[in-house]
Amino acid sequence: MEFDQGLGRLARVARAQGGVFSVRQARLAGFSRQQIDYRRRSGQWRPVFGRVLCHVSAQPGDAAALWAALLCIGDVHRAAVSHGCAARLWGMPVVDGPIEITVAGARTPRVSGAVVRRCPLPSADVREYEGVPVTSRARTIFDCLLTLPGDQARTLLDRSLQRGWTSPAELRDRLAGARGRIGVAQARRLVEQSEPGVYSDGERRLVRALRRRRVEGWVANFRTVVGGRRVVLDVAFPLHRVAVEVDGWAWHTDPERFQRDRSRQNALHLTGWTVLRFTWHDVADHPDHVVDVIVSALAARSGRD
Repeated sequence: MEFDQGLGRLARVARAQGGVFSVRQARLAGFSRQQIDYRRRSGQWRPVFGRVLCHVSAQPGDAAALWAALLCIGDVHRAAVSHGCAARLWGMPVVDGPIEITVAGARTPRVSGAVVRRCPLPSADVREYEGVPVTSRARTIFDCLLTLPGDQARTLLDRSLQRGWTSPAELRDRLAGARGRIGVAQARRLVEQSEPGVYSDGERRLVRALRRRRVEGWVANFRTVVGGRRVVLDVAFPLHRVAVEVDGWAWHTDPERFQRDRSRQNALHLTGWTVLRFTWHDVADHPDHVVDVIVSALAARSGRD
């Protein structure tokens, strides 16, 4: 009877963890070391990851590898999937990479096949994704700004600000508590570029180019109504009805946004706006040319209005 209860307890634990369990959890469920070793040798339980096991008939789900890495930490209550691995779970534009875990505590455990970082992990920064403890979206974004290569970090920052996943103010707050962390210089540089009202690196570069050339009359993230719908223009010259749109690093990866931007552009044309469209590379590599085109469009509209 007691043995059956132990099996039942362990089965419930495994179901909540994608089908896997640790040797420690088996011991807590009532199994002795000899019983655990026997089941491993006889093939009833098979190894998944280090000292993490599953029943031979189990078919571990997608979360099993994440759970296995977390269980290797020892105490899952002080660890969470984080950084690029968490970003992919949240659907963020981050390339494939290893399992990454943040652990709170005095030591950094070694987990074969995973990247483990030791850092404070307040409960407010932890959520659950299909039962797996994972850093919150805002915490994940900030962690990625510290560790991703510059271009990838910029892409993630662009998308995050565009989608409202975070804000410059929130990022600055996190910077204030991140002194001493590796990568903080890169994160600070990116956050400082996140001027209020300018939501992508391309737009920020355009604003700097306009200021350098002393072009006036523009408004960043100008809100207006077109065809009965509220729209936000990257940079607008309302007096001349000239709109400037900048396609950032992340822009082309979002088909939904591609369609929305095209529909909005058509509506703007029908209501008398001139729409100029530039790529990130335009404003990064040829900012003076971009400004020249804008100035020419403003002059043409001045002669027409």
